[in-house]
Parts: sequence; structure tokens; C-alpha cells
Amino acid sequence: PQAGPQEKIGFVASTTPAPVPTPSFSANPEYKNRMKNAWKIYNSGDFDKAILEFKVIVKEYPQSAEAYNGMGLCYRASGDTTAAWKAWIQSLTIDSTYVPARQNLGMQ
Repeated sequence: PQAGPQEKIGFVASTTPAPVPTPSFSANPEYKNRMKNAWKIYNSGDFDKAILEFKVIVKEYPQSAEAYNGMGLCYRASGDTTAAWKAWIQSLTIDSTYVPARQNLGMQ
């Protein structure tokens, strides 16, 4: 899902990493509902509450690159660039091909 405008604030990568298989939980209805709710809160502008939602998701689904990316967007929107970068880097640690996190770090 598209979370809204994504700002490029980083550097450009010179190589393209190998694809990573999609985690099996991404088809889980509970995971999808939690992500939908977190994005809804993010889009409402309540970034602190959205951060808490994304934290709950990554606690239960620690391999969710999307949740870490969303958390990064929330941190960036609330002015915590350092935490945003850490979340985006964690997203790419999970899936080095995850395009939204790569874009947020200015890698594509």
C-alpha cells in the first residue's frame, strides 16, 4: 500500500541486490488488517500513534520490511530523522530489494 509522499533524503546505491522471497505472513489476514490500520493512522497524521502500531506489528512479525518502512516514514514525519534511517535500514536488512525503503534512503 502507498503510505503517502516519500521523501528522498539519502545516497544512491551503485548495485542492485538479489531478490528476497516474500514472507509467508504477508498473506495472513491478521497481518494485512494490522498493516491497513497502521497506514490509516499514518495517513490521518497521528504519527506517534502510528509508530506504536508499527512497533506492535514488528514485534509479532519481525521480518516485515513494510512495517519497518512505515515506522521510518512516521519517524521522519515527526522529525526524528535518525530513527527513520534506522527503521529503513532495518527494512533493507530484512529485504534488500524492498523498493519503498530504498527510495526513502535515496537509493533508487
